[in-house]
Amino acid sequence: MSSLKAEMNALCNEVAAEFANWSFVSEKFKNRTLKHTDLMVSPCFTFQGGSDNPGCSMQPAVEVAHKRTIKLYQEIFGVKPSRTSFMRFQTVRNLLHEYPENLRFQGHVWLRRRPFVVTGIDKQEPWPKTWIGFDEAKPAIKGMLADGITLIEKYYDLSSEENLLRNLPPKYVPAVGENEEMEGGLGVMVCVARILLGDFDFVEHYRSDDYKTLRPKRINELDIIIAALPELKRRFAETGKVV
Repeated sequence: MSSLKAEMNALCNEVAAEFANWSFVSEKFKNRTLKHTDLMVSPCFTFQGGSDNPGCSMQPAVEVAHKRTIKLYQEIFGVKPSRTSFMRFQTVRNLLHEYPENLRFQGHVWLRRRPFVVTGIDKQEPWPKTWIGFDEAKPAIKGMLADGITLIEKYYDLSSEENLLRNLPPKYVPAVGENEEMEGGLGVMVCVARILLGDFDFVEHYRSDDYKTLRPKRINELDIIIAALPELKRRFAETGKVV
């Protein structure tokens, strides 16, 4: 496993060097050119060892980490989130162009490609289409980063910090089902972002029965935000900002 992990990290550094302003840090491609937000494309590697042919799974996602949203969320909840918004490639596989189609739901990279795999009952099966060998990985990783950058530029308004917050969540048509960017924790984070804009009414509207979601809302978390509103409103009235 350690050998493949080192090889994959080196490959990702090599790919990042081909894209202006991108680097590969802590197993994520990162762009830190904006003062207010870090942009990321995460391969979401999960490394698997225990054999002479180690592998790793990939379930890529784009991530947007707006610094003041993360700071306010941490102040309210006492926990620091890693991002403000994210989109899984699996969810938007219909919008991808460069990342290989056979890897878009979930792909695997193995140190060595083999002509077949042996099952638990010692039966030979064809090498799965969603598996590639390390020597095939560079075009896939390069396509991953290229598609990730395209998704970020298309679905997040990076023209200003205010426009980024005002246009959350990203509005895309998923491969299957409905856009779920206002579900669960994603909806909670949008409420936090709206507060930074001085929109203190949105969280109460989102919590109400008038705002429909596909699944139950995180009412306890929304109530924690609402309880913090008086102090946040006071700060905004005095300074024009919350954090």
